[in-house]
Amino acid sequence: MADSEKQDGDRKFVASEGGWGWIVCLASFWINATIFGLNNSFGVLLVAMLGDPTLQKHGATVFNTAWIGSITVCISFFATYIASILTDRFGCRRTAVVGAIIAFVGCLSSSFAKRLGLLYFTYGILIGVGFALAYMPSLIILGHYFEKKIGKANGFATCGSGVSTVLLPPFLRFLINSFGLWYTLKFIAGLTFLLIPCALTFRSQRPKVKRKQNNSSVEDETSTNARCSSSCRSWLGRYINFGIWKNKNYRIWCSGVLIGLLGYFVPFTHLIKYVEEVSPDPHTNGPILISCIGLSSIVGGIAPGYISDKPAVKRVMTRIEFQQLSFIVIGTFNFLVPTLVLSFPALVVATLIMGIFDGCFVCMMVPVAIDILGPE
Repeated sequence: MADSEKQDGDRKFVASEGGWGWIVCLASFWINATIFGLNNSFGVLLVAMLGDPTLQKHGATVFNTAWIGSITVCISFFATYIASILTDRFGCRRTAVVGAIIAFVGCLSSSFAKRLGLLYFTYGILIGVGFALAYMPSLIILGHYFEKKIGKANGFATCGSGVSTVLLPPFLRFLINSFGLWYTLKFIAGLTFLLIPCALTFRSQRPKVKRKQNNSSVEDETSTNARCSSSCRSWLGRYINFGIWKNKNYRIWCSGVLIGLLGYFVPFTHLIKYVEEVSPDPHTNGPILISCIGLSSIVGGIAPGYISDKPAVKRVMTRIEFQQLSFIVIGTFNFLVPTLVLSFPALVVATLIMGIFDGCFVCMMVPVAIDILGPE
């Protein structure tokens, strides 16, 4: 009896590889679509904000208005570390629901905040915090349902950003031209409200691991905790996993991703306005370029995720090498924009190529982290 209990306690958790997991995957798809779609489409809102008479009275310029989107993107990623701590402590569902509510409140209040200072807070900080709290659980929860198919599941979920990047830029411009900036922000609030039912599907599957301890070890741990209760590091250790930073490969990977992301969103924010002002082609349509990136990123999000799960492919090219190649191509595109802007068709082709590698980069985030640190 004791042996069987020990075997049950030591038994490795086996993911279902489907079932309710595909509902969760679909919910993650919508969350990724909403968050990245809105972040990637901010260039459309930027042009509208610069042309809004109310914001012009308060001194709206490209520099100070672009800060709205910059704050959103910055906090969306910077706060994911805090979101991961909250997810470990309170679970994926609770964290994501709170994030969805905060994002909805931020979007709705932004439609009434007609000053840059208020928009920094409502659209920048509130939406950024909400997106971070909703986004991180949407990735973590996939590991509760998939292991062997994690690349495929993550590829499907992250391709939501590509779908929304195709549809949102031209649609947001249509709404702005038809109803104005502030009613468009109310529509965006409606999109973020749908994050709440999506987050409610995040039902945890991995059981919490209970450590077996004898009386002496409990006493030793109690005395140790008593001695370290005044230590700041001991307190932080309850919420932050310092152990992962001992992994050299993880430190290098995180540093590389951090450096790469410094310029990642520049095209999404400034490409529309830059191209429409500089391009000599009278048929230039800036939002179409962002849609092209989103369209091809769907392929780039699904195909590499599916291919990278194949053992034969792993022997030739690892997942992290897929991601490294993506960074190189995206960076090259940014360098070539001033030259490509002279020809709009060439710019369309370039954005289609960039989108493929953009989708590859995004869909490889979770699988690469799992490859480096393990699924637990």
